[in-house]
Amino acid sequence: MEERGYILDHLHMERTLQEKQEKIEQCLAMIHELRIEEAKQIVAELKEEIDALYDLLENEVLAHQYVQTEMPRLSGMLQELAAEAKPRPRRCSSSKATIWRQATSKSTGASKA
Repeated sequence: MEERGYILDHLHMERTLQEKQEKIEQCLAMIHELRIEEAKQIVAELKEEIDALYDLLENEVLAHQYVQTEMPRLSGMLQELAAEAKPRPRRCSSSKATIWRQATSKSTGASKA
């Protein structure tokens, strides 16, 4: 699943699968020692844990599908927001414009003389 783009790091799959494998080996040893009831209990626990793991994987598939479906729409929205956020030219306040006009008129008058 990871090769297909699913993010499973938070599920710690390798460690989880190793733990399940160890429990299976425990069960086999118990069966070999004829501790059948104990082995049945561990098998039942394993079944519940594996079912829960499948539920988590199913949730990841649904989340991945949702992200893949929504990504183009969200990308478009981000581009629109980025375009809106671009700085626009500022207009001078009236006092700055007046100072600028005075400065330019003085320099223009000085160059004419």
